[in-house]
Amino acid sequence: VRQHAASPVGKSPWTVASFAPETIVLAVLVGTLAGVIRGITGFGGAMVMSPPLALLLGPRLTVAVVLLLEGLAAAPMVLETRRLVRWRVVAPILAATCVTVPLGGYVLVTADPLTLRRAIAAIVIVFSLLLLRGWRYAGPQRAATGVGLGAVAGTMLGATSIGGPPVILYLLAGPDRVETTRANLTLFVAAG
Repeated sequence: VRQHAASPVGKSPWTVASFAPETIVLAVLVGTLAGVIRGITGFGGAMVMSPPLALLLGPRLTVAVVLLLEGLAAAPMVLETRRLVRWRVVAPILAATCVTVPLGGYVLVTADPLTLRRAIAAIVIVFSLLLLRGWRYAGPQRAATGVGLGAVAGTMLGATSIGGPPVILYLLAGPDRVETTRANLTLFVAAG
């Protein structure tokens, strides 16, 4: 990966010319694979994209790219699913997420890029193993639990672009029908 020099104030350090052509091709392939996974499952694009893109593009650019792509992918689905959302469950999660994303953003811009790459990989590994094992949250879905979960998810989202896994585990464990759970997850990904 070609390194880019520090840019003058007001100029973006990232352009297509900042990266070798093979890096751009690999990034597009990773994005395509993540899109296929997201299309099949309704979520998971960030978990597929973030680790390899963080290696290819660096964590700061990766977080911005992944959040943009995930938001664009989820936006059209929000219109279809908004009437199925359980607002009592999702609203506290979203409120806390929105408040704590800047904290994660602060971590993103101040932390060592190598440490962030490792954190992104560790988050994906840990939550993938939890999902594979079938682990689910067993407590009641209370507003206080949603606020705490949203705070964790927002910080993770701002720092690594991967804030969905704890929310996914929480919502999958709920008593809702599949359609409602998918609507809740769609709204979280689009708004978060």
